[in-house]
Amino acid sequence: MIRTKRFISIAALALCCTLTYFAFAANTALAAGPVPQQTPPAQQKPSAPQKTPAPQKPPAQQKPPAPKKPPTHQLVCPATLHYNDRGNDVKKLQAALNRQGYKDPHNRPLAVNGVFDNATVAAVKNLEAKHHLKVDGVAGSSVWQVLGQCTTR
Repeated sequence: MIRTKRFISIAALALCCTLTYFAFAANTALAAGPVPQQTPPAQQKPSAPQKTPAPQKPPAQQKPPAPKKPPTHQLVCPATLHYNDRGNDVKKLQAALNRQGYKDPHNRPLAVNGVFDNATVAAVKNLEAKHHLKVDGVAGSSVWQVLGQCTTR
């Protein structure tokens, strides 16, 4: 009984392989297209003498247009600012945070004094949390982009 089942399994496998082979061979023959029929040289009819076509002027050679490169826009943001930094970039950050409505911990507008103090850190952290950025209190390029302070070149 076991030998009969094994024989049937092997026969079925051989049949599947054979059918797959012929199906693949038929598909590749169909994909190649019809084979052109050629008549043997003895059966070809003599044709009239062929006239040589008049030489034609080659078309004017034109250079293909150069592929257009997509414009490269480089994003330029102010410097990354950290706690205790000072200067005009800090004033620019504080003014932008005020325009966007970010406040200090006491719910007052930030003092635009050019010092990256605790109030500025708190406002930057609020902005980062609201925009799903890494909340670290550092005003990097992502913070500047949210504030609309980056330019493209």
